[in-house]
Amino acid sequence: MIKGTKYWNDSSKKYSQENNAIENLLSTFTGKNQLETCGPTACINALATTGHNVDVTMKGGADIQPEDVLTIWLNDPRNEGVLQSVRGDIDPKNYMDNRVPQYYPIAIDKIFRVKARFYWGCDFASVKKCVSVGQACVVLLKNPGHYITIKAFDDKTDELIYDDPWSDNYWPTRSKGQSPFNRRLVERDFENIDNFKIVVYP
Repeated sequence: MIKGTKYWNDSSKKYSQENNAIENLLSTFTGKNQLETCGPTACINALATTGHNVDVTMKGGADIQPEDVLTIWLNDPRNEGVLQSVRGDIDPKNYMDNRVPQYYPIAIDKIFRVKARFYWGCDFASVKKCVSVGQACVVLLKNPGHYITIKAFDDKTDELIYDDPWSDNYWPTRSKGQSPFNRRLVERDFENIDNFKIVVYP
């Protein structure tokens, strides 16, 4: 039996970092793929798979990709005071702020009015517990430094199910050639996952 977020098996709730405006702008100016928006995109995947509305429509009806809105909010100098209240030990002026995981919950709340929390500690058991009650977990791979969204647990195979916002990320190597939607993790894979998680609540 698979337990997970409300829309864990709905591919229409899966967003890609490869087709948004921020990535295109960065690649235009630098001449290479920056792959900078994995964190915002993973958070949008977490919001969408838990059932939250992430549609962003401007006056006049033009749609903006929600991961771009999240990336822009995080890097807007007007929000630096709010961000520093979350982590006073760093200066937002010195970072692309989408690289600071503690900033995501406050950005998610400000933009989408959704509850999310940053937690130290990330292992197979704790993530399994979260997704089994409908929460999504955004976690950071150590190598490559890259965010993914874990959203379900399959008790038949003892695997966690996740979405990768970057289709060409071939970690773990067994995922090479697979869709970035509904990939699988086993417990030993957590050796390559950093020791924190961002939990998005339904």
